[in-house]
Amino acid sequence: MDILDATIISSNFWPTIQDEALNVPDPVEKLLSDYAKSFNEIKTPRKLLWKKNLGTVKLELQFEDRAVQFTVAPVHAAIIMKFQEETSWTSKTLAAAIGIPVDVLNRRINFWISKGILEESLGAVSSDHVFTLMEGMIETSKNSGNSGSSEDLVAGDEDGERSVISAEDQLRKEMTVYEKFIMRMLTNFSSMALDRMHI
Repeated sequence: MDILDATIISSNFWPTIQDEALNVPDPVEKLLSDYAKSFNEIKTPRKLLWKKNLGTVKLELQFEDRAVQFTVAPVHAAIIMKFQEETSWTSKTLAAAIGIPVDVLNRRINFWISKGILEESLGAVSSDHVFTLMEGMIETSKNSGNSGSSEDLVAGDEDGERSVISAEDQLRKEMTVYEKFIMRMLTNFSSMALDRMHI
């Protein structure tokens, strides 16, 4: 439990958080489950609902000649941890295993490709790329000359992605409920006075 540090947020005091689906690896899922169970025992009746797409993950990748440490977003950690099971994945199968859309996977996996840890090639179908774990990490200009470890931080807001829903997006989401209600009212009733519509 000491390797997990949780930040508890309440919907009463924080803005609405984007909830993106993400399947974390089984050992991490068990750790989250055990932590939530312990929290519930101490703070009954409160329960934790994990926002698995938020936060940071510190991990260390072992290579033949060195170990490299990274601090990354959970989606990046989920991607690279899948390569412990198999050394090669197609974009569709990897996206399905992690539980994210293929286009999001293709954007996020570029981090590991840029570090020389994964290699991308075309699959049997041109739209389905194949990602393969490199046997030895390719030296990048950032960590060349460093035989020890390097640490990189991936911001959660990369490519304009935000974890907090903007007020405009929240208003648009709420307005769709009203819009559907009004459309049903207009289609179900032939004519209706405005004051009767406005309840």
